[in-house]
Amino acid sequence: MDVIAQIDAFISKLPIFKEEYKKTVLGSIACYKFLNTECNFEHLWSKDYNCRINLLSYNQQTDQLFAGTSNGYVYGIQLDEDNNPADILKLQIHRHSIKGLGIDEEQIYSISNHFKVTDIHTQTTHWQGNITKLNHMRYDKRRKRLFILSDAGALIIYSVKNKEPVLISSFSLGVEERISDMIFDDNLIICIC
Repeated sequence: MDVIAQIDAFISKLPIFKEEYKKTVLGSIACYKFLNTECNFEHLWSKDYNCRINLLSYNQQTDQLFAGTSNGYVYGIQLDEDNNPADILKLQIHRHSIKGLGIDEEQIYSISNHFKVTDIHTQTTHWQGNITKLNHMRYDKRRKRLFILSDAGALIIYSVKNKEPVLISSFSLGVEERISDMIFDDNLIICIC
């Protein structure tokens, strides 16, 4: 057997080329219904994915759930009046893992290596920021602002009242460590370093 045939035979036996490997579940979303004040829950449904689910965003007004994944996809799920799921969106917005996700009625705001704004209806990215090395994002839906953290410890704040984001402020939070999460209200920003 020549060398090329040996390599082909070896590669074809690798698990990534077997059908059972392609169906491997790496991430799941599960929905539970709260039953009473005793903290009892009923499992309603689960959905499995062949990628890790990094984060969720839920819109209570529309009963839509969006998931950002490790392979750059955003999945959308519409819940009916009985909380049954229906897939409404599967869109690869980024090439790498999604680290931040914000959803409103018209736009998907997401960060990976870049910050992007994608139209939900046309499923096209119509704006991409030039800031890189981002690690976290929170969406202030009430005031239409995005709080984005960079790997360098900078906080970048965008207004998204219009179709294109407008930079409001960018400043260093004065910490050397990577910031992993944050919460905010009208007067405070609290970060985990």
